Amino acid sequence: MWKKIEKILEDKGISEEQLRKLLPARDAATLTRVKKGSTKNPSFSFISNLARVLDVLIDDILPDDFKK
Repeated sequence: MWKKIEKILEDKGISEEQLRKLLPARDAATLTRVKKGSTKNPSFSFISNLARVLDVLIDDILPDDFKK
């Protein structure tokens, strides 16, 4: 999931720090866990907030194996 988030940030010219400031505090903490790989299944709330902030579809963020 982190690779997809990283690609979206790059495409949109948004830094990880800018993203953290746009997210609620608990989601910023979840983002750290997703990046480190310690959270494999973040909450729907996190994914939804992330998609909203990045102005992308939820499917753009979800891991490919999640969609099966």
